[in-house]
Amino acid sequence: MFRRRLLVVALAILIASVGAVFAANPHFVGSPMFSASGGALTATGKIAGLGNRDVTIVLDATGVTTCRNRGGNVPPGQTETVSGQVSDLRPENGQVTFSVTTASVSNPCPDHMAPSTTFTSATLTVFQGGSVVLQQTFTS
Repeated sequence: MFRRRLLVVALAILIASVGAVFAANPHFVGSPMFSASGGALTATGKIAGLGNRDVTIVLDATGVTTCRNRGGNVPPGQTETVSGQVSDLRPENGQVTFSVTTASVSNPCPDHMAPSTTFTSATLTVFQGGSVVLQQTFTS
């Protein structure tokens, strides 16, 4: 009889703890900030509503690179998607502050042409415990 009660109590604790894990509501605190430099995109921000497990954040960004020739003309640009990630972020009180930067886009411009990249979209994907807990796409 004692073992049966102990088993029921253990199951109740397990069910309650699983409910607490799924009760988390990851969300961005405000909007992430984006800045481009040298053909790469950086996203910084804060996420709340996380559990206690380490977090990985992946940034995928699509950019259009144009080349300006010496005559000032701009031929059609080339579209490229680049990504970057930051791992092993440890939440404190269910929150994490992050900064993640993509790789630089390639330079498709011939010699003597200046490249200029404009990012048109960026997707932030947040992983915790091997699962996606938050994903949002931002467009310009």
